[in-house]
Amino acid sequence: MSGLDLSGMRADNTVMNLLPKLVVVVGPSGVGKTAISLEVAREFGGEIVNGDATAMYRYLNIGSAKPTLRERCDIAHHLIDIAAPDEIITVGQYQQLAYAAIDDILDRGKCPLLVGGSGLYIQAVVEGYMIPPVPPDDDLRWTLAREIEKRGHIWLQGVLRNLDPIAANVIDPANTRRLIRAIEVCRATGQPISSFWEKRDVRYFPVMVGLTRPLPELFARIDIRVDIMLQQGLVHEVESILDMGYAPNVGALTAIGYREVVSYLHGKITLDAAISQIKQATRRLARRQIRGWFRSDDPRIHWFDVSIPDSVWCVAGFLASYC
Repeated sequence: MSGLDLSGMRADNTVMNLLPKLVVVVGPSGVGKTAISLEVAREFGGEIVNGDATAMYRYLNIGSAKPTLRERCDIAHHLIDIAAPDEIITVGQYQQLAYAAIDDILDRGKCPLLVGGSGLYIQAVVEGYMIPPVPPDDDLRWTLAREIEKRGHIWLQGVLRNLDPIAANVIDPANTRRLIRAIEVCRATGQPISSFWEKRDVRYFPVMVGLTRPLPELFARIDIRVDIMLQQGLVHEVESILDMGYAPNVGALTAIGYREVVSYLHGKITLDAAISQIKQATRRLARRQIRGWFRSDDPRIHWFDVSIPDSVWCVAGFLASYC
């Protein structure tokens, strides 16, 4: 499906309405995107395209809060379990996979729902970033990985900041795989990776729904969710992945929840400390999502407070004219 090159301009409503509709459900970690999107998909005969980075990895089930097998049997999901823990899915790769999934859903007359909290992945699809197909630089990745072991991820963020301050401010400093990829693109192209975010090939008319809750309630939900993950066997899940032969520093295991449990299993911290760090890191992530990618003043996003009873039907009512 060809897109519209909107570099340097914003499309007016007439142009955008010529494009196929894409429902986009966003919000901070722990707000309840899965439950709402499942209900909306049932109501409108939709299918869900995953927009959470960690859920793309096989074996990372509990810590990623991945939809259950029953939920995935009930409603078709795409881009879940598509990579091994030691693979890196670049934003450009994700974008092309998402385009293919969305176009397939549209071709079958269904309603596509792009759902997730990974802001850069979501924006790459919604805004149509024209990302260069830069191949992996294994030598660079190996060198940076060795330096990270000695200097830490804050050092790596500083390397990117020298190349691209905008990207360094956006990317989670603990997400070393994303930082490395940004450095890789900068070095290969001679341009900041953020410069490619300004180039557009918009393919869909995004109908964006944002989910929110009062911050104290959101943080309480996050804490409860982390406790449930531990009860469900998060530690055993991480042990199983390591027992498969995956190194403790592979990209997927640097995600929140996994890196803390890895530290616990290697005797660096106690289990109580790991749990506390997971909760703190998830709350920080939620704040970054709220203040960064999913801002309340973004005019494209229609916000719904899902702490209000029957809010799912408010969302459904809003979407009724689009789906």
